[in-house]
Amino acid sequence: MALLTLSRYEGMFVAVALFLIFLYRKKGLIAFGVLFSAFLPLIIIGIVSISKGWYFFPNSVVLKSPIAFNDFNSFVISVFNPNFFDLLWAYKRILILLIISAVMFFVYRKDKNSYAIKSSIFLFVIVTLLQIQFAKLGSLLRYEMYIVVLGILINTIAIIKFLPGKNKKIKYIVIIFLCLLMIPFSISTFKAVKDVPTAMINVYQMQFKMSEFIKMYYDKNAIALNDIGAVNYYCDIHCVDLWGLANKEVADYRRTGTYDSEKIYKINKEKNTSIAIVFESWFERYGGIPSNWLMAGKWTIPNNITCGADSITFYAIDSINYLKLTSSLKMFSKELPLQVKQKGY
Repeated sequence: MALLTLSRYEGMFVAVALFLIFLYRKKGLIAFGVLFSAFLPLIIIGIVSISKGWYFFPNSVVLKSPIAFNDFNSFVISVFNPNFFDLLWAYKRILILLIISAVMFFVYRKDKNSYAIKSSIFLFVIVTLLQIQFAKLGSLLRYEMYIVVLGILINTIAIIKFLPGKNKKIKYIVIIFLCLLMIPFSISTFKAVKDVPTAMINVYQMQFKMSEFIKMYYDKNAIALNDIGAVNYYCDIHCVDLWGLANKEVADYRRTGTYDSEKIYKINKEKNTSIAIVFESWFERYGGIPSNWLMAGKWTIPNNITCGADSITFYAIDSINYLKLTSSLKMFSKELPLQVKQKGY
């Protein structure tokens, strides 16, 4: 369990479900052993994180969760995700699996022979509800695929085990129903798989080329970004994360609703930032990019399905950096794929 939660924080949902199952079956020692082994590594990481001035949970968990996580000292979780039912309705494949699970749970008799299958169904339902409540869905199935696969597997086993000895007509009806059920899952999976090559091209055209540009002209500099992955992986920079996943000051402002263009300007002034590369649309809710920043260029990619926006905009923090940035963009322009549209002086 420790390895599960360390590899992905959603592993906590599985641990909670297993804890409830073993507790119900009056195996308290195993139940608390599961909980202890799953949460101890996260507690240690959280305590170390707090001691270094960060949150108990990673910024990505705090900011991406649909509910309100505060720091460990005032740990507050909203009672209910206000978008819970909207998400459930939007992701109908998950709703279908939950309905089937509920039906199968109650058609099995309460005896020792059905403990395993009912426990598996309960595990799926609890993990799914916790995923919707505390985590994310969407983005090429990357967040919910594990519960979709888990739901299909458990429900298929439950239905197959329930069928032996039943009327042939009932068997045929169930088989037809299962085949029809697979249609929406097949469509969504096919669409996601079909989009993967385009998504890879998107990342190459935008994020990888950003990293090449920074590596070539701005290595060792302080750079403001809101899409930090590729640039930080390939380059050696001081990253000022304007979205807060790697900057606690920004995360604090976003969580308290006090983030605005003035704060953006102040943070970057203190960090002695050279340039900023951002998705402009992300900052409209915060009053936009600081008005005294100078826009030097823009890259726009076609057929975008995975990047945060179709375009990234390059800003210089002041007129001195503006001259270097415009010159650098011009020199780098020949390195961009032909499909990327460039705008600037």
